[in-house]
Amino acid sequence: DGTVKLWHRNGNLIKTLRGHTDRVNAVSFSSDGQLLASASDDHTVALWTADGVLLKTITGHNNWVLDVNFSPDAQQLASASYDNTVKLWGRDGELQTTLKGHTDSVAKVVWSPTGDILATTSWDNQVQLWRRDDTLLKTLVGHKARVTSVSWSNDGKNLASASLDNTVMVWNLDVDHLWNNSCNWLRDYLQNNPKVRAQDRELCNPIESIKKAVN
Repeated sequence: DGTVKLWHRNGNLIKTLRGHTDRVNAVSFSSDGQLLASASDDHTVALWTADGVLLKTITGHNNWVLDVNFSPDAQQLASASYDNTVKLWGRDGELQTTLKGHTDSVAKVVWSPTGDILATTSWDNQVQLWRRDDTLLKTLVGHKARVTSVSWSNDGKNLASASLDNTVMVWNLDVDHLWNNSCNWLRDYLQNNPKVRAQDRELCNPIESIKKAVN
């Protein structure tokens, strides 16, 4: 019905949030409990205070926004869209980067427990793993139909994906191998691109610094 409703844990309705002009597909609270994001078929993400005050309507997608998810540290927001892209936004709602790897609609975006990797599922039958700086780490191929959902194990070592092919696949992820492979070709970019923030230049030098940064 185009609304978001806030409920007390006892089941009482607190407030109805009205800001979207079409169906709302997903909501996500930030881990600090201060912000709420909602994704809609009106092509926008709405950013609200925890008590339901609309802070900002985020535009950028050119089709339905199907999912939204705050990173565990509450500093980044990922949105998945029917336009085949994932967008990463700052806590203030400003666009940071657009992830372009899928060839069909992106259904879900889910951060790993430490927030260093984002898993995306798509109607192109694939799951993709991304770093927060928009580096594609790996594409998981195996499903024969749309991948509709994904979930991380608590230790971040395994990933389960669900598909319209009637299967659930559990992937064992060698995270250290993923980090090393991505850094082998990314290191020069980090060191020499003037757009890279100073604090990010040492992310791949050494690999241990990455683990410290994301833990």
